Amino acid sequence: MDAQVLSNVYFGNSLGGYVAALGVVLVSILLSRTIYFIFKGLMRRLVAKTDSKADDILVDTVEEPLTLLVAVGGVYVAAGTLVLPEWVASFINEVLLALVTVDVTWFISRFVGSMIKEYVAPAASRKDSALDVQMLAILTRSFNVCLWVVAGIFILDNFGYNVTAVVAGLGVGGVAVALAAKPTLENMFGGAVIFTDRPFKIGDIVRVGGIEGSVIDVGLRSTRILTPENTIISIPNTEIVSKQIENVIEPDLRVRVVGVLGLSYDTSSDDLDKAIDVAKAAIKGAEGVSGRDEPVVYFKEFGESSLNVELVYKVADVNKKAVTVDKVNRAIKRSFEKEGIQFARSIKALYVQSARDDD
Repeated sequence: MDAQVLSNVYFGNSLGGYVAALGVVLVSILLSRTIYFIFKGLMRRLVAKTDSKADDILVDTVEEPLTLLVAVGGVYVAAGTLVLPEWVASFINEVLLALVTVDVTWFISRFVGSMIKEYVAPAASRKDSALDVQMLAILTRSFNVCLWVVAGIFILDNFGYNVTAVVAGLGVGGVAVALAAKPTLENMFGGAVIFTDRPFKIGDIVRVGGIEGSVIDVGLRSTRILTPENTIISIPNTEIVSKQIENVIEPDLRVRVVGVLGLSYDTSSDDLDKAIDVAKAAIKGAEGVSGRDEPVVYFKEFGESSLNVELVYKVADVNKKAVTVDKVNRAIKRSFEKEGIQFARSIKALYVQSARDDD
């Protein structure tokens, strides 16, 4: 490019100055990508050799924010090489400072969240811990909300807004917002009740308003339940606290199953004893049955058309109850067929009396 062309001045800067500023931006972007790949490869391999997890978390959470910070720094340096109107330079500085604020807040949020997940969450999941997983989740979310609110206030103040006046204005409009957000606020208060009263924990099996499943998340607005059909249902916290909550499993996943076998009235006493022993052995050998609990099989009653034998056993995992019951029933049927034990058949006799018999 001709030197005379580069010396041409446009809006107070030579064309060469614009090219140099653009070059600084491109170099900063290239440098940021280089730093990213260094952290992605070399730094991760280095910290992987240490026993501490904190340095791994630091490298994982700092790589993206650091690359953004380098790119923003390049734009700042490039802008400093140009002669710009005061209002343009001021606006660029305000935007760049806002980006730096967002970048630093992003890093703090990621780093603190990862540290909590690595060190605090395992301790909170222990039974003897005073801090449970639900409370930890809400505290983490509250921290992130407060962190970003502070960052937002700082950015507004940097752009010249009167933060005090903004907060006062929010107070005046707060009534209207509260009325519009009444259902949301009710759900938030419902969530607070769940956190303080603790009728269930994450992982418990509950029944609420005809819905049964495993609690997988308790949020400010709703609680999510994983049903046996493998679907996730979100129930507003207001509905949960206003209805009867049945905690089926806490925290033991075993569940009791009761069944009845109907044997033929032709079954002898010896065969009845054998049927009870065979059924008990079949239950014990079925996959999914709890090995910690002895199954109970006994002759319960003389039924209308059968000798009723009751089965009582526990399934090891309530989430696999249907599968386990199916395996137990199939095992009992195969064992009975092998031993020649007959199930009862419901037989109804119909007697017809002619009118002549009444004479």
